[in-house]
Amino acid sequence: FFFQAEDGIRDYKVTGVQTCALPIYASAIKRRLASTNASLQAEYARRNAPPEPAPATSEQLAAARACYDDSADFTRREQAYEQRADDYKERRKALDEESDSIDTEQMLVDAQVQLVNNMTSMGYKNTDNGSARANLAHLNNRIDAYNRQNVQLNKVGARLEKEREQLRDAYDAYHDRCHNRKFNMRAVKAVCGDTLSNSRNKWCNGFEE
Repeated sequence: FFFQAEDGIRDYKVTGVQTCALPIYASAIKRRLASTNASLQAEYARRNAPPEPAPATSEQLAAARACYDDSADFTRREQAYEQRADDYKERRKALDEESDSIDTEQMLVDAQVQLVNNMTSMGYKNTDNGSARANLAHLNNRIDAYNRQNVQLNKVGARLEKEREQLRDAYDAYHDRCHNRKFNMRAVKAVCGDTLSNSRNKWCNGFEE
């Protein structure tokens, strides 16, 4: 917009009153205000920023590295345990299905043996006693195999339960050592990365920027 001077601008070379229009550039004023506002915000952020962490000593770096390694080792142990536990569950499921199948066969064989015995007691001579004995032998073999597998699987389950307790104790010790204390942030960043985002390490994920 333009501003019309009332008294005008006088020049010593010009006689009388001369009026003129003075341009005022709004865009220039906005840029100056924006620049000033940005400078003020930067200064405010600088003055209110948290203090920089103290430089890390060799002992602090070693402590951070130890917890980083402990976390990675615990994660590997945990994943290995979970894989063995999943395998145990699959084997147990298969053995339970075998048990159900054996129970079904047991009822059929018992019914066949009972039928042969009844017919023999009634004086029938041409009973299929050989087939009943063969089926009974097959059933007994399946039962023996099932019992052996069940004993072995029970031992696996006991070992897994013991390993789970050891893993819990190891985690408690690791948590007390690496979570219930303060660490120098420069040391943490040195082993975890500047952004503290290390998806492979649970200990690093516990810190925030």
